[in-house]
Amino acid sequence: MNQDPLGKQGGLKKGTASEPVQLYARELEGGALAVAVFNRGDKNVTSLRVNWSDVGLPAGTKVDAVRDLWAKAPMRGVTASGVVLELVEKHDTVLLRLELARRKR
Repeated sequence: MNQDPLGKQGGLKKGTASEPVQLYARELEGGALAVAVFNRGDKNVTSLRVNWSDVGLPAGTKVDAVRDLWAKAPMRGVTASGVVLELVEKHDTVLLRLELARRKR
């Protein structure tokens, strides 16, 4: 992730320094999107819904696939508008790669 040739820096998309959960996103080479979900809190978070709009994707953007990069596996719980994370443990991070549908020209 940190050696992506596009070299773009991620930015805070949802949450604040005082909130336990923060979402960061950055564009990757080839049009994919990297999303980091930080749980800075002292409690586990369950059933956390991450909407595509939360990470800066315009309405109607189609996401073809979501992969959990730490687990090296496709995500379950993906819908047309987002994904539900079953568990984000306290002081932990979930790192996702979103493959966006290619637009026809």
